Amino acid sequence: MINFLRRIRRNLINENKPSIYLVYAIGEVVLVVFGILIALQIDNWNENQKLIRLEKEILGEIKHGLESYYETVSRAIEDHLMFINSQNIIVDWIDRKYPFHDSLVPHFTHTFYTTLFLPNDAQFESLKQFGIRNISNKKLSDRLSHLYDYRYEEILFWQNEYKKTSIDFRSTHDELGFETVRDPSSQIRVNIKPVDPEALQLNKAYLFNLIVTSATLKIYTEEKLKLAQKEIEKTLEMLEKELSQE
Repeated sequence: MINFLRRIRRNLINENKPSIYLVYAIGEVVLVVFGILIALQIDNWNENQKLIRLEKEILGEIKHGLESYYETVSRAIEDHLMFINSQNIIVDWIDRKYPFHDSLVPHFTHTFYTTLFLPNDAQFESLKQFGIRNISNKKLSDRLSHLYDYRYEEILFWQNEYKKTSIDFRSTHDELGFETVRDPSSQIRVNIKPVDPEALQLNKAYLFNLIVTSATLKIYTEEKLKLAQKEIEKTLEMLEKELSQE
């Protein structure tokens, strides 16, 4: 193609046709500029394709992380509801002054232990490095920002509040008189039971601390973890839809 244009230019010069040569020269410049623009367009398209692939990869990592988070949150909610039920049973046992029975031992154990939610932010760090605002879907970008920057921080705050109240509550167990007993259904699990159940029923400080711990756990579970669970569900739906698009 280049040799062909050169021959035309040489012929026009030899034939001494300056006006036609000028038109040809302008046309040649236009072709060169047009070729450059096409090359730039192709280069931009290739760069955009790279960004699209990178975005898909990062969103795939985010989706995988959120699926793990969802399972963790769901297990925590399930455990917490069991703990809350046990705490209610112990409170009722104290209020009604029922006789102690070994069936209460697992419920005392549930007042003592807890399940913590520990999110792994590795995927979100990758997203922040990529630039969360570079996500083409603005609604998805806003939802991810809200989930990681606000919702998880809220969960961790209430988790710490519950952790503090439960630590204070457990710190009184030694002076109140509790003993550990091996769970016959497990090789490693240990339960706890009061040494003097009747004295424990009369201990108002224990009852107060138990109620405070239970109330904190209810707020943490019902108003924070369940809300996060729903938000993760919606975010996963948006991610699935985004990743399925070509």
